[in-house]
Amino acid sequence: DYERYYRDLFNDIQTHRDIWFTKLFNADNPNPTRAEFTVGILGTLCTILRQRGDLKGCMEVMPTYMEVLKRYQQMTEGCGSEPQINCCEVLTFKANIIRINLGVQLGDMKMAVQALRSAFAHEKKEKA
Repeated sequence: DYERYYRDLFNDIQTHRDIWFTKLFNADNPNPTRAEFTVGILGTLCTILRQRGDLKGCMEVMPTYMEVLKRYQQMTEGCGSEPQINCCEVLTFKANIIRINLGVQLGDMKMAVQALRSAFAHEKKEKA
């Protein structure tokens, strides 16, 4: 039951936010692997909660998920590693898919449309 571990990670980030963001997800850190893995885990937790219909739970995790994703994006900006940049773009695309589905389920069309536009931009770039 990995969900319990995903929740534990989320709770630890909430409890020790300063350590996570100043030490582990430091924007100047040349190795964004922890942020990359954490984005994937929080995205999976959001998906589990959303698919189960626990929209409130998903909305609780979503701000932290997006904050870690934003930090991961900052860490990969200009890193020069094409695989790392591609991974970040794919994780951003997946976050947008989660936001599209959550927005539709919540009836929050603004969230859904913003995420859809971002997803389309990614798709267009990939097809170019």
